[in-house]
Amino acid sequence: MEKIGKILPYPRWRKGQEKIARKVYEAVKARKILLLGYPTGAGKTIAALIGAYLSKPKSKKILFLARTKNQVQAPIREVFMLQKKGVFVSTIVLQNKRDMCPLPISGRLSYEEFLKYCDSLNALGLCQYFKNLEKLDRKKLDIDYNPEPRAFIEEISRKGLCPYEIAKMLVSKSDLIIGSYTYIFSRDIRYRIQTATGLKLEDLILIIDEAHNLPDIIADMQSTKIYKHYVKIAQKEVRKFLKGEMADSLISSLTNLYSYITTLEKKSGGEDYILDPSELLAVFPSFNQLKNATFIVSRNMLESGILTPSYLSKIYEFLKALYHMTYGFVVYATTTSEGFTIKCQCVDPTITSRDVFSKVYAAILMSGTLQPTDYLVSMLGLERRRIIEHRIRTDFSKQVKLLVYTRLSSRYVERSDENYKRIAKIITILFKKLSSDVALAVFPSYEYMKKVNVFLPDEIRKNSFPEREDTRLRDVEEFIKKRGKSLVLAVAWGKLIEGIELRRERSLIKMVILAGLPVPEPSIVNVKKEELLTARFLDAEKGWKYTYIVPAVIRLLQAIGRAVRTEKDRAFVLILDRRIIESDLKSIVEIHGYKMETTDKFNEIVEKLEAFDFK
Repeated sequence: MEKIGKILPYPRWRKGQEKIARKVYEAVKARKILLLGYPTGAGKTIAALIGAYLSKPKSKKILFLARTKNQVQAPIREVFMLQKKGVFVSTIVLQNKRDMCPLPISGRLSYEEFLKYCDSLNALGLCQYFKNLEKLDRKKLDIDYNPEPRAFIEEISRKGLCPYEIAKMLVSKSDLIIGSYTYIFSRDIRYRIQTATGLKLEDLILIIDEAHNLPDIIADMQSTKIYKHYVKIAQKEVRKFLKGEMADSLISSLTNLYSYITTLEKKSGGEDYILDPSELLAVFPSFNQLKNATFIVSRNMLESGILTPSYLSKIYEFLKALYHMTYGFVVYATTTSEGFTIKCQCVDPTITSRDVFSKVYAAILMSGTLQPTDYLVSMLGLERRRIIEHRIRTDFSKQVKLLVYTRLSSRYVERSDENYKRIAKIITILFKKLSSDVALAVFPSYEYMKKVNVFLPDEIRKNSFPEREDTRLRDVEEFIKKRGKSLVLAVAWGKLIEGIELRRERSLIKMVILAGLPVPEPSIVNVKKEELLTARFLDAEKGWKYTYIVPAVIRLLQAIGRAVRTEKDRAFVLILDRRIIESDLKSIVEIHGYKMETTDKFNEIVEKLEAFDFK
């Protein structure tokens, strides 16, 4: 452990950073699962990498899992910093096959289309990059490549080789593998990677970044859905690419399925509608009938030069999920922007995660807003005997002025035009007081945001950027670059709160206004999740708290964290929901280092904003 300080590639440790490295070191040595809660700017990536690298047995590998492509860059940067210090950590970044393909056409195809195109080229011997692998002496394959994805792809393709296949070959020679959550928590993808690389869970030290996302992301990975219009398109495919009795029988079955879904749509009246899986199975084509037909239709489509996946195959995949469904799923109908949908939604991520965490050599779950241990044990299936915790407590009271205005609440019974007008007026007054940079207003839902937005005056709206469901982070960055002082309207459950980082030397977000507590709606999925947690805890109050309250506060903390990215950042935060001062909620906020002040006088809020030193 004495080597920890010697390989730090920076002049000195940040506050709490060395302790993180030592805790990771101890966790790996003892084969434990470390729950690591840290404040923004703690430098946890390099600390975790140093601790894991120095403690791992030679035969084990570090697998750093990140949620997004942007988050993958952090460990890559630290690997380069270690190299400058003279420490070479052999590293490979795993990406999906399409993203690593050097062929120009890859960027013009959907992922499913590309996979078919790639398989066809390889089968016909028409991809030179793949064909050249036959001449490669794998024993002489060297790990001395630049791990940065773009540089790696360029370097390997210049040699006339397939970057994706070379990356898989280099896994066995690497100390550090970097990739997305799917490589471990999607069963199908994990199986393919393990088969191709020989990786075993028992040989892995997992470092999971932004681990507060893990339960929901794993649940979504195990879920599947079909849209009503899939059935109509599948019928057309069968008529065109399948002949004889099999085609007639399947068209009849699909007609019955379409009629059933149409009846469901009328019955639901636009509301979510829970379904009996056995009733649904009864109206689907038989499993073997659909399986055989899907194979023939997909083959015939491919032979006709059609690369898009068949809609019949999507129906088959849904039926397969339904057929093998276990406890921990809920099947329901819902209406989305893409049409009427039937979903088979996982509410119990332990179906996948329990097996992973019981087998891995060690694991580090890191987040600045990590949920309570009881929740993580229940939702990820962690073994308590293996868990150790290290949650760094930081005092943000000097950096963040956090006020709660107790005259408002976003409870459903208090939602009205009058309150939407009041919130719009508050946002307007406070935004005008901000001299420069960015104010972030965060809403419980898109609908709530729209209802407040209509009451904002034109002079404010012309400098505001409302988040849409298809908003990209760069859209916001470009808007702010053009406008300067800006008001960003975001949704607590949207993309921006999880990923937006607006900064030059310091954060550009100087003010955060939380226009309500983002408590999840009591949807079919959340009710099922509440039942699951209640059964596990044998405590209805705890089941309710972990389904609705804890996720709401975690999102609220994520929003505040957008403004405080380093120790130098300072921000003014206002919460327009009195419910946050209730003991359970307040304690979670204060555990994360924020000090709450309450007031029922708006002029007092204005005075404190005017007195706040943003420097």
